[in-house]
Amino acid sequence: MMNSYFLQFKVACLKYVSSFLLLAVFASVVYICAYYNDGGVLHDAGVYFESGLAVLHRNNPYEISRWGSFGPVPFSLLMLLVPDFFKAIVIRCLSLVGLFLFLNNTFTRSSFQKKLLIFFVLIWTSPVRELMVTNQMTGIAIGVLSLGIRFLGERLGNRGKLISGTLLVAVALDLKPHICIFLFLAWVIYTKSLRNFIVVSSTLFLAHGLIDLSQMRVLEYDWYKILSGVTLSATKNTLGDSLSFWPLLNHWWPHPQNIYIISGVTTLALSVLCIYFARTDQWEKTLFLALFIPTTLNYFHFYDLVPLCVLYVSILFRIQNLYLTSFTLPILLIPKEYLVFKNQILVLAILSLFIYHKKMSQTKTASITQILLIIFGILSSIALHTINRKLNLSEHLLQSLITTESAVIILFTYLFLRWKKLTLL
Repeated sequence: MMNSYFLQFKVACLKYVSSFLLLAVFASVVYICAYYNDGGVLHDAGVYFESGLAVLHRNNPYEISRWGSFGPVPFSLLMLLVPDFFKAIVIRCLSLVGLFLFLNNTFTRSSFQKKLLIFFVLIWTSPVRELMVTNQMTGIAIGVLSLGIRFLGERLGNRGKLISGTLLVAVALDLKPHICIFLFLAWVIYTKSLRNFIVVSSTLFLAHGLIDLSQMRVLEYDWYKILSGVTLSATKNTLGDSLSFWPLLNHWWPHPQNIYIISGVTTLALSVLCIYFARTDQWEKTLFLALFIPTTLNYFHFYDLVPLCVLYVSILFRIQNLYLTSFTLPILLIPKEYLVFKNQILVLAILSLFIYHKKMSQTKTASITQILLIIFGILSSIALHTINRKLNLSEHLLQSLITTESAVIILFTYLFLRWKKLTLL
């Protein structure tokens, strides 16, 4: 009798799950955007905005930022239409829209309900929250890139989609080259679409050339000097402001010049492997490497993990492994603020929803097992971060450690998928 009532309750819950998820996503977006609004300060997005305005006013954009001269212009034009008071919130909303576009265009076979659940979990992952804090452009860039690639892949003689796709990809590459370039090139090689590569590259060269012509100077020379400065900082003891693995290695083995070379060799080796997978029509492996390779660069930040987080949560959803989910997801949800009780409750709620919806355990004691594993997973993540704190690292190195641990967790989760011989796409 008890099992009968439980099954009826379960069916009723599943019937309204899409509506509940929509409400949960909406409430999460409103809360996140409002909580991190920081009085309307634009933070990092303000640099892009000012850089685009500099181009429009025929000033040197590289005196403001290290980003490309063409990419920020459409963003700045859009922001000119938004009142100053709402700019920061609009940018954060666009970042979340870009995140969903990337999820939607990358995993096209997934149902809308599945994407809603994945998106809900993603919103609360720490790399995405870091994106909201800094108001970075990573979410917007990957959303624009995925939409552009989709248009280029589906154009079938449609000139409008060809033009739109080309412009979108060009903008994304100029906004976040170190994040977008690997995915775009991998897609070009996999689809054997040399024409798309030539069209996008020509568009970028033409756009930069027109901007140079408007100012009667080669702005790319200034860009090169800035990028050289970033490279030089990578050979210093702090490795600049990067939060990758390399500052940690440099801390325990202080040979920054050698570490810079090791980083380059690692990136090159993985790039060759990515090209091999692309040429042999192994898109899933190609996609993972294209998203993972940026973590091997000297210049990398916690919010740059956002594209990998999309892949990670999607993998958790696919493999439906209660143990792996319970032990890894809490670390991605609360990497620093692990002692805050409301964050622990949040993790408990998200994990419960995630696991229940996917019915990861089919035994009669599923609910008890799930709750115990979730609590144990949260305690394990707290223990890990407590150990991190005991290492007495500087704040910069602690952030690098958290970023590295998150990347390793995602790598391990993907390898687990491959070991189970499951397909993601």
